[in-house]
Amino acid sequence: SDPIEIPSVDVPTFVFEHARSRSIFGRDPNLTAIVDGHTNQSLSFSDLEKLSDQFASGLVNSLGLARGNVVALFLPNTIYYPV
Repeated sequence: SDPIEIPSVDVPTFVFEHARSRSIFGRDPNLTAIVDGHTNQSLSFSDLEKLSDQFASGLVNSLGLARGNVVALFLPNTIYYPV
């Protein structure tokens, strides 16, 4: 079988760049990415990307985490889970 190409970028960069270049997200970042079925709250693709960046920055700047550290999260069912 053919080898699988593994990108040399982190997962969020790969996901958002892939979505930006190959989907409608690239044309309209304010489109809804996810909706909480219980509360009807929604996040756009740009909201999701911004919140993901802020969360990652908080892990590094506030908690001092670095590349290679392992983190376990225990979260309730919430629209922010994918962040």
